[in-house]
Amino acid sequence: MSQADINAIRKYLADWQDAGNSQDLERVFQMITDDVELVPHGERPVRGEAARGVYRSFIENYDMSMKQENREIEVGGDIGYVTYSAELTLTPKAGGDPSLMRAEGIRIFRRQIDGSWKQAKDFWTVLP
Repeated sequence: MSQADINAIRKYLADWQDAGNSQDLERVFQMITDDVELVPHGERPVRGEAARGVYRSFIENYDMSMKQENREIEVGGDIGYVTYSAELTLTPKAGGDPSLMRAEGIRIFRRQIDGSWKQAKDFWTVLP
């Protein structure tokens, strides 16, 4: 595990939060692998284009404000992970009151050929 890899993932996480909060769908898509898999607790996993649809739905239907606390970051070879907690305030673009979603999870990263890191999997549980 190198400090450079940890720092690269920390920068990725800051960029991820910025991309989500600015609702930059293209930037979000550039930050995930083609076969990205989302695994929400108690639901079926979605992969690839279906996972992109989840991100697209959030960004197209809600104004979003995300705060994420990253706890543990580890890297081994070309795989890294971070455990996190997050709060998302979602305000429907069609009108309505905002709702707060709190979650905890683990995000898995894969080093790309160019040395950059991309999200490959995200496992999370929505908290009450």
